[in-house]
Amino acid sequence: TQYGVDYNGLGVFGNNEHRFLPLCAAAADGSRKYFSFIAENIHPDRDVPYELGSNRAYCCCINMTTGQVLNNDRDGSCVYKNQCNAHYYNCMQRSFDIDIAMELEGVSTDGN
Repeated sequence: TQYGVDYNGLGVFGNNEHRFLPLCAAAADGSRKYFSFIAENIHPDRDVPYELGSNRAYCCCINMTTGQVLNNDRDGSCVYKNQCNAHYYNCMQRSFDIDIAMELEGVSTDGN
């Protein structure tokens, strides 16, 4: 850490191209403080087979608050991009936060 900046990357993956950024979830008021529960295009590392071509990336379950790979667990939370459709339901079950979704829709979760 230098000048208050952590140069170790974000969790199990770093980031170096903006097309690989996690998607922000837009709230009803326009704020963007949460992330989508799934990131379908996370930057590949040396473990992703080159033969995947345009699918040479990861698809991962995401912590909706931090934007990091769920539990910082690449092996348990990520698949290759070409397997993302089959992984979608798994991510929905594991990382989708209904309270955050309700807040994004402008619905009160505290009964008011």
